[in-house]
Parts: sequence; structure tokens; C-alpha cells
Amino acid sequence: MLVHFSADPDLENGMIDSTIVRAHPCAAGAELQYADMAIHIFAEDDTAYSVSRQYNVCVTDLLNANPPLVGSMLTGLPTFIPNTRPCYDSETGMSLIYEDVNGSPLEEPQVSERLTFFGGQSLLRLSSYYNVCANRIWDANQNKFDPEDGYLGWIIPTDRPPCYDQDGEPIDYVCYDQPIDFSRDYRNVAETLTFNVDGTHCYDLDNPETIIWYNNQPYKMLDYGNKLFESRAFTAWCFAVSLEEMNAINNNADVVAILPSYARIIPLPTRDCYLQQAEVQAGQALHIVASGETLVSIANQYDKSPRWIAGVNGIENNMIWVGQSLIIPHGTSLTKLWGFIYVLNSMAFIILSLRTAYWHKVRRKREKESFNRISIQKNSR
Repeated sequence: MLVHFSADPDLENGMIDSTIVRAHPCAAGAELQYADMAIHIFAEDDTAYSVSRQYNVCVTDLLNANPPLVGSMLTGLPTFIPNTRPCYDSETGMSLIYEDVNGSPLEEPQVSERLTFFGGQSLLRLSSYYNVCANRIWDANQNKFDPEDGYLGWIIPTDRPPCYDQDGEPIDYVCYDQPIDFSRDYRNVAETLTFNVDGTHCYDLDNPETIIWYNNQPYKMLDYGNKLFESRAFTAWCFAVSLEEMNAINNNADVVAILPSYARIIPLPTRDCYLQQAEVQAGQALHIVASGETLVSIANQYDKSPRWIAGVNGIENNMIWVGQSLIIPHGTSLTKLWGFIYVLNSMAFIILSLRTAYWHKVRRKREKESFNRISIQKNSR
């Protein structure tokens, strides 16, 4: 979203510094007025780099004009677009170089062979600016300080997939040296797939269609964040796969390198016992929503709280559909829970009544003793 910024008296009253100075190899030395700049409203999927490409300004110029962007990029944040010279070549998208390594102007801008960032920022911030994982940026800069290289700035790799999703969560990938068609069976083909953690063809492991092809054998990644104590033997039985194959692939250093810490890899399964056999689930049952059922009616059927079922299944606004599989948590039923609460309330009432009766008795005893003392004093006179 682009809006034009008109002059504001606050600019001249010192509330906002009205000038910035471009002070890195990508920019000239002239001062810019904020009143001359357009404003971009940061969208959810924007990054500093995507905005810089949209307006063909360097990321460093964008950060200099918008200090809040240095630490965070919030959706809805108004962002000044500085009126700088072009930063990227229109055909290749690579950085344009205007000065030599000594800072002297070139007669004609040169197109760099690599995308670069000029400025002192940490790897983690560069990762968020460009949506490229920090380890990939570090790998691309291993030879940056080679005296024969003579290249300034951080090199940003352009052949890597996005590192984060729209919610800012890291994306886990499986990568190959060639494109993969997941509708194809590669087990009996002459072509050998090259599994490579640094490959250029990467696929999101959270996508249920993604298959990990290693040595032309298919595997699936399983999320075991909530099943940390489940044995490999049970997993092998549950998915009808070979325990020996499962142990071998999970001890393979090449494969383990791409897996998140909470994941487990298995040969391509032929069943899923968590859905097919509800009795083997750990403390859970499965209910298939039928026509006419509501979340409340299902909760009543299992004597559970609708909120419990909604929470376990990630349901919002009580919206369910016919054929949906709902996990029904085991444990204390709602009736038993209310009975337990009733017993607690009854016990609390009894304890309070006994306590009140005790202190009432103590008070009467003290009043009687006080009355006797007064009577004795009167009689003694």
C-alpha cells in the first residue's frame, strides 16, 4: 500500500529529524527531506528487502530513513521511501555498484554478481531483512575477507528458499540438487536422486505431500513434539514399517541434519494407527462428526466440556463440519468434575460451619468468664 506524505509542521518543530544522509556505497551524499518521500504501509508478508525491491532503494537507505525497521518490522507500520538512486539492476535484480573499493565514483554503474548488504547489522537481523536463514548468509560469506576477493558488504544468497513463514516461524525443508515430482515413484527408476542439505530445490517438510527421497527410497517426517516418550518400536508398529529401516534412517547423519529436534523420520507408511485405531491413542478417542451434530451435542455425548474439545482440536467459534475427525480427550468426565466440585463445596461449607460453631462457643465461654469475674468483684465489696 502506497500513500504520499505531505509536509507536516511537526517536521519543522523538531519532532522528526527532517533529513537523512546516505552514507554507504549504495547511496550518494545528498540530503533528503522526509516531506518529499512517499510512505509504504508494511503488509504482513513484507520484508525490508521486498519493500526495497518494490521501490528500487537499498535496504540500508530504507533502514536509515526508518529507524524502527532496524529492530522490528510490524504490520501496518508507515515506512518512508527515500528518493535515492536505483539500487538494483532491473534485469538481474543484483546490486548496482557506483564506487570502487576506494570509494571513488565509477564512470558507469556496474552490476554486481552478488546481492549485497552494506551496513553493520547482525546475522539475525539480516536474516529477517531478507528472509534468508542466518547460516546460509554465513556460508555465502566464508571467503568475504579473502584479500584477492576485494568485495565489500555482506553477500546475501539468492538461491535459498524463504527462512520464515508469515507468522515469523522457521520453515523446515528437504533439499535436492534436482526438482522432485512427488506424484512420481522413484524407487524403480534409473535416475538417482541427489539428496543434499545444500541443494537448490527445497520443499517444505510441513506440507503433507512432501516425501523425503533418500537413495531413491521414500520417507516421511513425523512431528513428535507431543509424543516425546513414544518408542521407535511403537512408531514402527503404528505405521506398519520396519523397525530396522526406521533405526537406520534416524541414525543417518545426512538425514538428521535436516530434521527439527522434535521430528522422527520413517519409511513411507502404509497406515496411521492414530486415525485407524483410536484405542491405541495415548489418552484420546476419535469422533467422526455426523450430520446434525454440534460441538455441544458431541461434548454431551462424551460427558466433556465443549471448551476442552475445542482446545484440543484448535476449533474457533465452535465451527465443525460433517466428516471432521475430532480428538476427544480422556480423563475426568464433566459430570464427575461437577460432582467433585460439589463435594469440595460441601466440605468447605461443613468446615466453615464447624469453625463458626467453635468460635461461637469460645466467645460464649469468654463472656461467661468475664461475667463471673465482674460478679466476684461486686461481691467482694
